[in-house]
Amino acid sequence: MSTETARIHMVSFENLSVDGVDEARARLDEISYNIRTIFHGYEGDTGYPKYGPVDVVEMLINGLDAMIYVSEDLTHQQVSEAELPKINGMIGSLLFVKKLLSTVARKSRNEVSEEYYDMLVERIDDFGEVIRDVERYFFARPADKDFVDSANRLFSL
Repeated sequence: MSTETARIHMVSFENLSVDGVDEARARLDEISYNIRTIFHGYEGDTGYPKYGPVDVVEMLINGLDAMIYVSEDLTHQQVSEAELPKINGMIGSLLFVKKLLSTVARKSRNEVSEEYYDMLVERIDDFGEVIRDVERYFFARPADKDFVDSANRLFSL
């Protein structure tokens, strides 16, 4: 493992578990905001540190890990039909974040090692898969009669 790879550390997720759709949205908004401040700083902060490309990629990977965790945790929540529009909105927001991060990854390709670049792209791909999983879980599977019948049988055990 290279020195650069060793710098990336696992994010502690113990404080990221969510209880409901609104809390999931709040956590995802907070993570997204923190990612945004990496590029733009805080309002009125003239001494905001400028990060190097490796630092930015490392923070993005950690941010993506957190977003993946919260998004996956969302699929373990009891969600009413009235909350489905909120989830739909979250999916749209997550897809937009993924698109922006893909653009950042392309721009950073020549600024970081191939290994760091590959880790970022892999995490963005993982994030895209989790977004698709959330969408399937809340919108495709409930419309699948065989899935609903199987789930009902499972819950009746």
